Amino acid sequence: TDTETTESKDKASGETHKGEATYYDPGVGAGSCGEQGSSSGLTVAVNSADMANGANPNANPNCGRTVTIRSGGKSVQATVTDTCPGCKKGDLDLSPDTMKTLFPNAEEIGRGDIEWNF
Repeated sequence: TDTETTESKDKASGETHKGEATYYDPGVGAGSCGEQGSSSGLTVAVNSADMANGANPNANPNCGRTVTIRSGGKSVQATVTDTCPGCKKGDLDLSPDTMKTLFPNAEEIGRGDIEWNF
């Protein structure tokens, strides 16, 4: 039916983005979503182009969304809490816990190739 088709498209409409992951400490202050960050937990800052903040970034509908991030056969889900103004389109800035889930040697490599979607 039309309803089933629409629902299937809605669920599968998350565009796959490709880019690099870096990591940062979200616990140093409030993120663009307006909440105090934490150094632990599975959180992510999305690049400015894909985050698409309006006049009030705290009201961005991407805030609080779950992102699925994949690399090298591993995947992790993280919550959007911030914007990464220095990231290129497709890139994400991950909390240390999120980064280490995908890249156990994160402190040595500093960055890694990823695919992700909302």
